[in-house]
Amino acid sequence: MAAAAALPSVQALQAEIAALRADLVSVSDQLAAAQAAAVEGLAAQESSRRPVVICVDHGLCNRLRAVLTYRLMAQNDGRELVVVWKADAECNGHFLDCFQPLPGVRFVREAPSWAPTPDLVNNAHPEVGIADEIQAYECLAPTAAIAAAVSARVGRLSPFVAVHVRRTDLPGYMGAAFAARGQTSDAAFDAFLGRHAAHNVHVATCCGATHRRFSSVFSRRVSGLRPPQFAAGSLRQTALSDAVCDLFTCAAAEHFLGSHGSSFSDAIGLLRSHNRRERAARAAGGAALRAAESAAASAAASAAESAAESGGGAAPWEAFYVNLDARTDRREQVEATLRRGGLAATRVSALTPADEAVRSVSRRSPGSGLGFLANAASHESVWRRVAARPPSAPLSLVFEDDVLLHRDWQAMLRRTIAAAEVADGEVDVALLDGLFIFGEASAELGWLGPAVEGPHRAVGVAMSSAYALSAAAARWLLQRYAERPGSSTEAYLMQLQEERHRCWIHTPRPALQRWDEVSSVSAGSPALMRRWYEENYFGRWPKRLYEEPCEPQGDAEDASA
Repeated sequence: MAAAAALPSVQALQAEIAALRADLVSVSDQLAAAQAAAVEGLAAQESSRRPVVICVDHGLCNRLRAVLTYRLMAQNDGRELVVVWKADAECNGHFLDCFQPLPGVRFVREAPSWAPTPDLVNNAHPEVGIADEIQAYECLAPTAAIAAAVSARVGRLSPFVAVHVRRTDLPGYMGAAFAARGQTSDAAFDAFLGRHAAHNVHVATCCGATHRRFSSVFSRRVSGLRPPQFAAGSLRQTALSDAVCDLFTCAAAEHFLGSHGSSFSDAIGLLRSHNRRERAARAAGGAALRAAESAAASAAASAAESAAESGGGAAPWEAFYVNLDARTDRREQVEATLRRGGLAATRVSALTPADEAVRSVSRRSPGSGLGFLANAASHESVWRRVAARPPSAPLSLVFEDDVLLHRDWQAMLRRTIAAAEVADGEVDVALLDGLFIFGEASAELGWLGPAVEGPHRAVGVAMSSAYALSAAAARWLLQRYAERPGSSTEAYLMQLQEERHRCWIHTPRPALQRWDEVSSVSAGSPALMRRWYEENYFGRWPKRLYEEPCEPQGDAEDASA
């Protein structure tokens, strides 16, 4: 009979029990970790579906800008936008009292219990560029009652021009310097209305004294419609419904002039971007006026232009281009483009949102998009180089690394500089690229501005992809950058246009931005801008004019030798 198997020792049994306990602890820890990860994942998933909540304040159009651009970003994330909208002295009514509901947006009068302290917002989302902001206004529509009132007013006034005169609070917000020199004067409005003397007039204002003044001066042209009821002494002297009626009436006018610095005037300009076809036939008078002005400027500059071009095709301008260190592909691309254009440009390393110089500006101006700040800081480093040049030096060229040059860009630039020198004695900026985003020319003629080929004065023109800059203007930009950090490059250049009035642009453009990929500055815009150029620009000035060589090239036989 076989011997019985030896029993394990007590020590062995204890060791086995300890091992089993360790295994149980390990399994328990793993289960706990898995459970925590699952809970964290569910929380993250729930957070990604949770609505975006903001509380808007300030005036009507600051609120609209916030709602429409934050709605755009929420839609991109597949989330609902909840807007806390409280009526107060600055905006004396609720959104849904005057506008149709917006898909994907829920308006409330108090913060929800599950989000008791939402972000306070009164401007556009920092990651939304101007092209997307313009597109966002397409969905804004008044209630049926206000739409009927606007239709009746437009029908009675037509043909008509409109002005928005902001007087009650803007000088106080913007400061004494703005009140003295920056705000649009009564004389400027009078001159605008005088240029369109054949039209009736609509005056939009929340100031009773201002309305009475313009109604008296232009009494024969002001509609017989009953004016709004003005509450003297109030910050907003009219009801919100009257303001919204003004907003859409001005948007329907054949020509419009707003108040510099007013978000209400800006909103009218954005709305007018969506009804150009309806107004195109009525804008013929303004187009003819600008054509005559352009022809006169071109004729006055012809002698100077001939002298400027007699020196041959060599470009006399020092050139710089801004390029990220990591984008060697774009560096090669832009250097090839500029070489074909006869330029040997100096590369300036572009800053990124991670650079301390950009972070420092961001801390001083919270709410500004880091991409915009990095772009402005990059251009600021070029402005320093230009500002160091002698006052008598030719203009310096500044390029971003995604531009195309027109095959005749040098002649266009010489023509523009010559016209500016004849008209103004000197030139601050000659924009090689740009769109008329704001101002009278934009309101009357659209983003492209004057259609007549040749030089034109630039006011309200956006884009920073290519421009020629004087040393004096560079010093002005540096001072403004130091005094008011947090704006985009386009904003600083537009301030230069509006305050010094020595900026010019050429039709067609000597250069164009490629719009070939998304950037940190124009997130989401390239596809929209490419489509816009195909539909509005390249039909008149074919893209091949920008893709063909700017200087003579060898023929095929020479190239293969």
